[in-house]
Amino acid sequence: MKRGFTILEVIIASALMIFALTALVSTFIISKKSAVIADNRMEALHYTRMFAETLTSKIYLDTTWLSIGAHTNAICYTNESFTNLIYRISYSVVQNTGDFATSKNIFITNKWVSPVGAYGTASVVICTSMSRELHP
Repeated sequence: MKRGFTILEVIIASALMIFALTALVSTFIISKKSAVIADNRMEALHYTRMFAETLTSKIYLDTTWLSIGAHTNAICYTNESFTNLIYRISYSVVQNTGDFATSKNIFITNKWVSPVGAYGTASVVICTSMSRELHP
């Protein structure tokens, strides 16, 4: 009686091993892409909050930063990890009416194009308010 594996058994075992390793490697690649996308989103949110703090530190009647209307391409930040990733922040200032006429709502949008895969443009939006009583 001969001992060992037949060529067919070796080929089937090799094919199964290749299939399993391919699935494992693709899982790692997808996980890395997801981690990079989440990191970019957190960095964008950080820059957006930082810009919101800059705006809320201004006085209420500041005509340069807090004039009513849309302010496009207000500021850009470059990602340190990816040289081609640029966060573009724009914002809109809306004067409230009625009982809240002495306050302004500020909508800040941060857009960027994801460099990982074909995920396209992403954005985060935050809103804050300013009051004449608190920001004289």
